[in-house]
Amino acid sequence: MCRGYFAKCVFGVAVLLTLLWSSVLLSCQVASPIAAPAPGANEAPRPTNQTQHSEMATAPDVGTQAPTTMTMTAHIAPCLAGGSEGGDCSHSAQCASSHFCHPEKKSCAPFCRSKSYEKSEMVMDNCSHCMEQCGKVSSCQGFIEERAHLRAGRCAKSILVGHCPMCKDHCEALLNEMPIRFPKDQPSDQDFWITSYPKTGSTWVRHLITNMYLALHGETRPANFKTVDDLIPFIEDGKGWTSESMFRERTGLRMWKSHSPFHCDTFPCKGETVHRQGPSQCMCPNCAAKFRRVVYIYRDGYNTLASYFRFRLGLGHVKDSQSFAKFMNDRRMYPGVSWADHIRSWQHAEIVQQDLLIHWLRYEAMEESPETELKRLAFFLGLNATEESISFAINASSAKTMQDMEQREGGLNFFKLRYNRPHLKFVTAGSGELATATLWSGIPEEALAIWQLHNGPMMRCLGYPELPPKR
Repeated sequence: MCRGYFAKCVFGVAVLLTLLWSSVLLSCQVASPIAAPAPGANEAPRPTNQTQHSEMATAPDVGTQAPTTMTMTAHIAPCLAGGSEGGDCSHSAQCASSHFCHPEKKSCAPFCRSKSYEKSEMVMDNCSHCMEQCGKVSSCQGFIEERAHLRAGRCAKSILVGHCPMCKDHCEALLNEMPIRFPKDQPSDQDFWITSYPKTGSTWVRHLITNMYLALHGETRPANFKTVDDLIPFIEDGKGWTSESMFRERTGLRMWKSHSPFHCDTFPCKGETVHRQGPSQCMCPNCAAKFRRVVYIYRDGYNTLASYFRFRLGLGHVKDSQSFAKFMNDRRMYPGVSWADHIRSWQHAEIVQQDLLIHWLRYEAMEESPETELKRLAFFLGLNATEESISFAINASSAKTMQDMEQREGGLNFFKLRYNRPHLKFVTAGSGELATATLWSGIPEEALAIWQLHNGPMMRCLGYPELPPKR
């Protein structure tokens, strides 16, 4: 018994020392380089019912102040790390900002192995160029087909080389089952990507953008969930697509949602940054290394993980409502990296991808100052938003409006089509034993220490509270 108690003490001291050292290594500042005039007297009045939004949770239990200076772009400086680009690690703060602590290898690994990625890109480009010259590949519908028919997809190299034997040498270095990517399957600088770790408010933001966009085109009714899914599809949810060629033939506003971290893993998506996710996580157009216009939404990690737990529990992906302590420390559940590493990956991408533009959108700032944040967002998206369109979007995307809409529609398309669970709701809050404060108050100290070890430095960097909410 004494021996067990002594081991726990040693573990606790080790965690504390590591956290203190991480706080020395990491720093963060908010940069807002482009100033704009303060809102004028004609600004639309702020509705009182736009609060308590997220994809599955109500407003954060622990809020943070939104920036008081009005700017037209939103940036955050990367959390500077003085760690290693290799070697052993116990958490990502020990790694350079371009790396993360690989859970299986327990060593610092790059978010993108640039040399191997460039080589694989060259091979794929040569193969697809030859295939286009062949002209016998019309049966290949690209990404969406492979999501549904992965094992016998008509885009697989072995299938297409059978149609175009002249391309055998050009494609020889590719795996037989690897889908061939064509130029029209690749994201361009005309595509905007709403990207985030799950449960940080991307459904709310999609509703806001859709309602603002439709208001600018004369619409006076709030967009329903299907309209939002059609205008800004969730790229990883193939069942929600309106056609197999939707990405290739999309005109007008080209905007998509993805939960992918920044990485350049290739098919079949095993062993590297996202490790063992679905192959679609490593296939274009859901190829994060090629995103060029990104709206990145981030939110307090404590609230995010609690909301994600309730969501997965509702889907049946988590069986035990008492398993939150295990769930929150699973760094390999979808989308393949931890909450903190997801943010780190896109901070790194903004540094190394010269043609990548990221609009950083803080969830709590959207709650605190929705008009200001929506103006910034509209500017980034190139939408000439008016005060009226912004006011309409906020009201049409309020918690009450969306809850009433869910009730009338009998559940979201996402839940009905993909999971056959129309009773599940996005716009709701945890209560009872599933309330955020209750979940975090009920976990063992060792489990909390592990979570803080991996995510605490990022929480501090972004100005979030170090301790979880209490009951």
